Amino acid sequence: MHSNVKSIQEYLEEGYCSPTACQLMLAGRLKYLRENVAKLTSAAAAKAIGVSRPQLSRLETAQRRWSEDQLLRALRLYGVGSPGDEELGRRLLRISGQPEWTASFRADALPKWFEHFVELESVAEHIRSFETRAVHGLLQSPSYAHAVIAGDGRMSADLVQRRLALRQERQRRVLREGGPTVWVVLEEAVLLRRFAEPHAMREQLLYLKNLVEDNPRVKVQILPDDLAVNRPSSAFTYLKFNLRHVPDKVYLELPYRGIYQDDRDDVESQREALDNLAAVAYREDETAGILARRIKEF
Repeated sequence: MHSNVKSIQEYLEEGYCSPTACQLMLAGRLKYLRENVAKLTSAAAAKAIGVSRPQLSRLETAQRRWSEDQLLRALRLYGVGSPGDEELGRRLLRISGQPEWTASFRADALPKWFEHFVELESVAEHIRSFETRAVHGLLQSPSYAHAVIAGDGRMSADLVQRRLALRQERQRRVLREGGPTVWVVLEEAVLLRRFAEPHAMREQLLYLKNLVEDNPRVKVQILPDDLAVNRPSSAFTYLKFNLRHVPDKVYLELPYRGIYQDDRDDVESQREALDNLAAVAYREDETAGILARRIKEF
């Protein structure tokens, strides 16, 4: 997958600018300037800017917003404090402070630890995932998604509906024309795991079959259950961006929290794991036939 990387100026000239994308580019640019122009350690920069090293790390990975004062101090410290540089930084900061579409969802439907990932996936260029429990949330039919979210029935009907609305909005934003490519390696057992009544399972498998046949940006490969291959212990997602100074990221979802990785070695290791799984899974062009056969089993 080759990216046509956009500069900050090119992105801003496109029209609509995502607050998340602007926050990512601002954070990435400042980290790049610290490391490659000023050649300062994170400890030295943090002290001069007036933050702790952990705070600077969160600022440079876009998990925390820069204040205008911190931004200007950083630019001047890094030797790029011209009026043009400062105005570009302020513009990114202003846009990044605008509400994201996720702001309309309450925290019980969209926990803070998951909100960042949801915002990241809609501005990614490529989304690659390994799934072990259920069909990927972006590829779920309404009835199947409802059953997966409802789980054992202890969640209130209102909360189920709000989480379902969130999932459907995620799908709309990612699967839109011109949106990210989505490539999922799915364990074969997922196809037979009965989250829902037989009619809803058939609906899900048919929905997935239609997606891979009709949407060229959606690729699904099935990993055979009986294949002796090293498998990651849990599902994870690799996000690739085509924005200047924005590193690729890996997201691992654990019970009640998410882990984000953007260290180059860690991300490369996870990308290689996905490549290895894709190499031994059934080919992409076999997926529709496999799903057609599984549909008959319900």
